Amino acid sequence: MRILFIAALLFSLGGCEVDRDGAVPATIAHFDRGGVRDGMVVYIATRTDEAKLESGTWSLLTRGDTDFIIGPDMHREGNKMVRENAAATRHDLLIVLGEHQDAQMQTYADVMMRNGMQPPEPEPLPEVAVIDMGREIVAGVPGTLHRIAYKDKDESGYVEVVLTQDERLKDVGRLFALLLAPGDALPRDIYGRENPVAAALAKLAARGTVLRIAVLKPGRAVPDDLYRLTAVEDGWTDPARFKLPVRTYDLNGLRQNRGVGTLFRGAEGFSQQDAI
Repeated sequence: MRILFIAALLFSLGGCEVDRDGAVPATIAHFDRGGVRDGMVVYIATRTDEAKLESGTWSLLTRGDTDFIIGPDMHREGNKMVRENAAATRHDLLIVLGEHQDAQMQTYADVMMRNGMQPPEPEPLPEVAVIDMGREIVAGVPGTLHRIAYKDKDESGYVEVVLTQDERLKDVGRLFALLLAPGDALPRDIYGRENPVAAALAKLAARGTVLRIAVLKPGRAVPDDLYRLTAVEDGWTDPARFKLPVRTYDLNGLRQNRGVGTLFRGAEGFSQQDAI
């Protein structure tokens, strides 16, 4: 009887240690973004199928098989506009953003026709090559350095991507790949074509977990980091981090709110080199 009591006591103490102050265990990956410390942080819940990438005022939340975009949104309450976070599935948001872009492209074509003009013939997109540059360790995690460069020597600049196959970080990699996925997001020019560098970056990101991304701009001697992993820890986080905000739009709700909600415009969200 005494042994059972001691075992029960140890079990209860162990439970308190696991769920201290209501926090839940998580693997947490810290990234500098554009030189900003912890400009992006990814939380992977270790007991559930939930994960979240936070970057500025925007975030990507995964719950099971569904990916949500959460960001600042404006809506009307009575005679005033109220700003608070709202959410929509990534799938639905991309549909509405695509419809919006299609409408813009159609407006452009209509204006050209009314003025008796033909849209200019598109210039060929430059070709890029992905070159394996060897091994690199970032924040203690080994990876492979890849360089995305233009095949045409007249085109200067390149993108560096360090990729790892570390199983511990595979869920971090999945969320990062969603962030960098113009291939299933939106085209980048008026002809509906993807930027070839962005497309190559998305394909690389889908093959592993990105540890570092840097860009060498024309006139610069060394590339500047856009993202760099700085630390990975097994820690604790508030379970509320994985909850959806009160306002959650379905597809019809997104279409109705398109003219108002900043959820669409991204004015304070991901920067131009990112995609959703």
